Amino acid sequence: MFSKKWWKKTAERMIKSASYSLITLIGTDQLGFKELDWGFIWYTSAVVTLLSFLGAIVTTNMGPDPDDPSAV
Repeated sequence: MFSKKWWKKTAERMIKSASYSLITLIGTDQLGFKELDWGFIWYTSAVVTLLSFLGAIVTTNMGPDPDDPSAV
């Protein structure tokens, strides 16, 4: 389960999730870049990243490749 391949794919999945959340939160700002609530944005991104990691654990061994955390 926690092979090198699994960690690599899980890290990729977590980075993508964090990136998507940052893009979405920054992109929805209507006031301007300087008025962004960066604390909220980073906190939300961290929570999304954690949820992505937990999702990778839950979906391990569910697809045809047991080392692929996103096979489902």
